[in-house]
Amino acid sequence: MTRARVLIGIGLGFFLFIVTGCMGPFVAHAIGRVLVGWTSYLTGTLPRVHVNPAAVGMAGVCLALVGAIGHTFLIWLRPSWRARWTFSALAIVVLAFVAGIAGVGVVHQTAWLMNAPEPLLRASWSMLSEFHARDSLSAIAQTETIFRERTGRYGTLPELVAAGLLDKELGSGRVPDYTIEVCPSLTEPELRWFAVAFSRRKNCRQFFVNETGLRRYSTGAPCPVDRATCEVPSGFTLVEK
Repeated sequence: MTRARVLIGIGLGFFLFIVTGCMGPFVAHAIGRVLVGWTSYLTGTLPRVHVNPAAVGMAGVCLALVGAIGHTFLIWLRPSWRARWTFSALAIVVLAFVAGIAGVGVVHQTAWLMNAPEPLLRASWSMLSEFHARDSLSAIAQTETIFRERTGRYGTLPELVAAGLLDKELGSGRVPDYTIEVCPSLTEPELRWFAVAFSRRKNCRQFFVNETGLRRYSTGAPCPVDRATCEVPSGFTLVEK
């Protein structure tokens, strides 16, 4: 029986591998997000979490007092009352409190998703185009760093291509469904630059990067960029790493 289960497990794993490969990288990406996607959330959130020792200590003291007073009262009511019953009751109270917080969080996130400006579902072709545009901006940001080390300033797309840092396809400023604009600062080209990827289709995100190397996106209409300061326009949010 054990051998049969092992063979069934191997067969199912092989089947899922074949199905995932046939259906493209998006299925694998979705499965990966479900299985380990929460790790990226933790790595980005935990460093910003600050524990208040006074509040934690106060909560512990209050819980201990409630347990002690409640246990004493229950023994007075019923002399055969046991301590583990008190601990069980306290555990139920704490679990109900945590479940209540989780329920509020679920309701809050559900309301946020229903009212979010981005659509809940997008076509796979639009996601592929967005991935390509985002990766293209990352490549441009890397080449701009190298170009500045060589020349002392940031360059335009034709200059990056002439320097042999970009291929002609990306240097044309056109990738699937997107048009990319690269502009060094008009006043401080040795310090500032920006690049924007504008979608040529509807319901696709716009992407932005500047000398900081941080990629950002926007779901609204394209916003004008200050060509002197190269600052991030309003409405752009950091892209999740």
